[in-house]
Amino acid sequence: MGGASTLKRTVRSMLRGLARRVRYAGRRVQCELCGGRFGRFEEQRPGWAVLCPRCGSLPRQRLLWWYLRKEGVLDRAGLQILHVAPERGLEPRLRALAGAHYTSVDLHDPRATVQADLTDLPFADAAFDLVLCSHVLEHVPDDRTAMRELARVLRRGGLAVVQSPVNYEMVATHEDPTLTDEEERLRRFSQRDHVRVYGPDLRDRLADAGFEVALHDPAERLPDDLTAHYGLSQPPGPLRNDLYACTKSGA
Repeated sequence: MGGASTLKRTVRSMLRGLARRVRYAGRRVQCELCGGRFGRFEEQRPGWAVLCPRCGSLPRQRLLWWYLRKEGVLDRAGLQILHVAPERGLEPRLRALAGAHYTSVDLHDPRATVQADLTDLPFADAAFDLVLCSHVLEHVPDDRTAMRELARVLRRGGLAVVQSPVNYEMVATHEDPTLTDEEERLRRFSQRDHVRVYGPDLRDRLADAGFEVALHDPAERLPDDLTAHYGLSQPPGPLRNDLYACTKSGA
């Protein structure tokens, strides 16, 4: 009986996979992370088809990978990498880098190398050459302490790349870490588990934590047809997913 049920589940899974391959068949778009080519990306939300049908990556992860490769960040021998809240599409590519030493950290995710709070990292000072923190800080009540921890574990001459949704139409960050009602968080911060929506002063907060900050949108260097081909577009609406490239102040 159990064998028959397992067979049915296997067949259903194979049929779903086949239907998915047919649905997205083609070579019009390409995912930079997994190398997959498809007729189109999957809709992540109505009117914004950007989700990779194979690895599930979003534009912000592909933008980060694009930036790291094009800027030669990953070419350093013996690179010590800290990946905060590792994304499923990006994690295997970083783990597979020849000669690099990869560590991931997350408070809850069992896939992470280390389970720890971002405001109290269990790593020595100046332990990493590259720190990646994407779409995490908007979830952290004490984000300023988390930023100082990221600066503390980064070596001089190293790079921390921070990504968070930023509304450049706002004058300053809108936040309330004490707010617990999920529907009110959704209304005010665009997501039920966010405690803030950053304004352009995110750059100032990072600088206060001990960083020198440069703002990047790697896709701005590409013509529109290539931005669409690689699925690197910014989301519709006022929020953007730019890269904040941070080095230690005085480095």
